[in-house]
Amino acid sequence: MENVTYTFQNVTENTYWDGSSFTGTLTDNTLCSDSTALGTDNSCNTIAQNISPTITHGNSYRMVVTATDEAGNSTTAAAIDYT
Repeated sequence: MENVTYTFQNVTENTYWDGSSFTGTLTDNTLCSDSTALGTDNSCNTIAQNISPTITHGNSYRMVVTATDEAGNSTTAAAIDYT
């Protein structure tokens, strides 16, 4: 695995979490990234990162996770919606 990224959108306000606040810019946040050319450091085997945006009661949110392998092939999981 080369890397795993996510986007976290406040759908109600059409803003995106950039790792520290919601902004109007679509942001791909990195959950893990392999630092070797051959993907041998196993840094994406276990992902233990906290994602802690401030959630506003009554707003809707969407999270999308994408994994990319060493050959550049990407797979995007189905969106997870929160209300």
